[in-house]
Amino acid sequence: ITSIIPKLQEYSYENSKGELAISEEEKLILEKIEEGFDSVDALMDETELSISKINSIVTLLEMKGLIQDLTGIGLKKN
Repeated sequence: ITSIIPKLQEYSYENSKGELAISEEEKLILEKIEEGFDSVDALMDETELSISKINSIVTLLEMKGLIQDLTGIGLKKN
C-alpha cells in the first residue's frame, strides 16, 4: 500500500439507510468523552476496556470524523 487513503475509501462507515454505523463500544467511548473522560487512561479506568481496544476504537472514531485527538489536550467529540 503506497497510500492509506485509497484503501480507506474501500470501507463504508454507513449502514443501508445512509446513517453512520457505530458499534456499541464506539457509542460507549463517545458517551464517556461527552461526560469529560478525554484521555485514554481515563477511558480505560471508566470503561474497563484494554488500552489496545480503546486505541483501536479511538482511531476508528477519528477516521469516521466523530472525534479529534487534540495532542496534549485530550479527545474532543466533533
